[in-house]
Amino acid sequence: MKNKSNYFPIVLASFIVVIGVGSFVLHKKGVVFNSPVVNTNDPDSMVKPVIKEDAGYHRVTLGESKVGAELTQIVGKEHLSAVLSLNRLDIKHLQPKQEIIIPDSFDDPFALSSFPRYVPDLASIPKIILVDQRIQEFGVYENGSLVRSGGVSTGKKSTQTPSKLYHTNWKGKLVTSTVDDEWIMPWYFNLENFEGISMHQYELPGYPASHSCVRLSEEDAIWMYNWADQWVLSDDKSKVVKNGNPVIIFGKYDYNAKAPWKNLPEDKYAMRLTIEDIQKAISPYWSEITKN
Repeated sequence: MKNKSNYFPIVLASFIVVIGVGSFVLHKKGVVFNSPVVNTNDPDSMVKPVIKEDAGYHRVTLGESKVGAELTQIVGKEHLSAVLSLNRLDIKHLQPKQEIIIPDSFDDPFALSSFPRYVPDLASIPKIILVDQRIQEFGVYENGSLVRSGGVSTGKKSTQTPSKLYHTNWKGKLVTSTVDDEWIMPWYFNLENFEGISMHQYELPGYPASHSCVRLSEEDAIWMYNWADQWVLSDDKSKVVKNGNPVIIFGKYDYNAKAPWKNLPEDKYAMRLTIEDIQKAISPYWSEITKN
């Protein structure tokens, strides 16, 4: 959802950061798609396929009532967040008789991520966020190593999220949209000040549904809020001295086709991204993301 304003962006940033601090209590981190332990002395270990050869997926159709409790019983409480994220859902959007994609095994913490575990080209970049709209998933890298990934909901067909380079500008724990005061956006991180595009916690219904922002689960939004760096402003706050972390949004969602994650039982590589895919996504912005 957008947080539009006609005011000068630096003034807006100072104002919102003050009013945006809410009374949310920081929750415990949820299940992380990836907590990589990468052996940097073994280059081969850093470019292995994301999915183990014996890993796969299957479908489960929920019953007609208490579907949240049913799914929890099926996958276990410790895996619920990961399964919801894989299906690009939050628990309140589970529906009776809904089909849910579940991995055959949770042994490999990387197995649910579509992103490569290590991208050599990103080794010089301390922090970067990538969002692939085709598969509705983000991946976070530190010096080339994948540290977290998860499901998102980007712009719906009528208000699509522009694919381009952004930066993590300013943040607020609780921000109210200036477009509609009923849009309350927790754990908000601004990405594009003039257009009001941001990342924040909001509903994940299982498809792109936002007003061009990047919706995250509560766990992912809190993690991102604490992990990412804000911009640095001059003393008089009249200009940006240093950008925040680069955020590259790329790919195109096919609104007329079956969601890619629903194809995983037949093709476990249906959403897999290769190092070449990442290179292609970052190459148009390489000079800009390396100049800071």
